[in-house]
Amino acid sequence: MNQAAFSIFGMVGGPLLGLFCLGMFFPWANSIGAVVGLVAGLAMAFWIGIGSFVMRLSAGTTVPPFNATALPPFDNVTSTVMTVLAATTAKPR
Repeated sequence: MNQAAFSIFGMVGGPLLGLFCLGMFFPWANSIGAVVGLVAGLAMAFWIGIGSFVMRLSAGTTVPPFNATALPPFDNVTSTVMTVLAATTAKPR
């Protein structure tokens, strides 16, 4: 229940902070633009918040087991890059 309260507060608090900052820093903003921006911000925040909640519920698939026979080469990348650079930038004699 605590997680749900924090999620809802986050979804509502962000657009309200945006509305507050609009009023503080843009004195020429009117009420119609402020309400439209607030509604658009709330819609986006709830879309993302509810979407993440739904995706968390439907994530019942597990990760496939680790395949130890097809490991990528774990060489030292720095030495590999330096060797390639030294080979390509060497001046012919």
